[in-house]
Amino acid sequence: TIVVLAQCLNWPLLVDIQSQLHGHWATLKHADLLMASPSAISHLQQADRILQLGGYLTSKRLNQFIDQHNWEQYWMIDPTPRRVDTAHQQTVRLVASIEQTCQQLHQWRENSTKPWAAWARKAEQLAEQITINPTEQLSEQWLGTNISHLIPKEGCLFLGNSLPIRIVDIFSNHHLSAVHANRGVSGIDGLIATAAGCAVGTGNTLILLIGDVSFFHDINSLQLAKKCGTPLVIILINNNGGGIFYVTTKGSNATEKTIRDYFVTPHGLSAEHAAALFDIDYVAPESVDAFITVFNEACIRPSCTVIEVQVPSGQGAKMIDQAVSAAQVK
Repeated sequence: TIVVLAQCLNWPLLVDIQSQLHGHWATLKHADLLMASPSAISHLQQADRILQLGGYLTSKRLNQFIDQHNWEQYWMIDPTPRRVDTAHQQTVRLVASIEQTCQQLHQWRENSTKPWAAWARKAEQLAEQITINPTEQLSEQWLGTNISHLIPKEGCLFLGNSLPIRIVDIFSNHHLSAVHANRGVSGIDGLIATAAGCAVGTGNTLILLIGDVSFFHDINSLQLAKKCGTPLVIILINNNGGGIFYVTTKGSNATEKTIRDYFVTPHGLSAEHAAALFDIDYVAPESVDAFITVFNEACIRPSCTVIEVQVPSGQGAKMIDQAVSAAQVK
């Protein structure tokens, strides 16, 4: 319904990783990186109206673009009455069903004299110019780029907070039509427990991509994961601490030691003994080929498997920085 409305209006469609439309052919690719491109920003700033469907967005750059632009019309539609308007820009706020509202708006036609179709095609062309240097190394970038290709047809992806949800949002270009997340206040509480509940609720293979701090914080919930009775594959990205803080502290005056000791907080732990404690299958592949093999095996095993991917501390942040830097010259 959303895609049909966007095509009807000839408006470009930028989507959040949680939208179930991320990577869809009708959306602008790599929306987060697009917000780092000066030419793309210059083009999108010609827009004088925006229609936001749903609440909180993951991309900081997309949020900043929306907040800092002077909109003539800013409509926000969400089925819950929560207030999501930090910049106080919204001109119309509808508490309503997104699907039903889109169906009603579909009857409306854009009468502006602006060449919206040509403008939207230009936005698509700018998005196509966003390129990411591929990697064959088992890393956060590789996982963010490829995990969506590996999920079984009926499988679901649960994205942990902090770095995992962002690496998929930034690097993936594959349509993700079954995505779960537990954003809340974007914390790390209860992610394994929530994923176990989703696995039981859907009855299908569920892949949880989670960071090490979130994993160890909710370690007791491995007992729930063990009992879910369906394939639950926990992909643990172990970068020895809170890797997201290499991103969020960039540009600060804090020393490298301060960032490491008080934000990243390295722990030096492995999940091997935690998995053994709950009698859960555990593997730690060191190459892409090994990962694909154990991942495919875990997806057909009606139990929980922990796949721990050890990566250098700070590597994921550097790969994100490289992708953003490349987009900034477009």
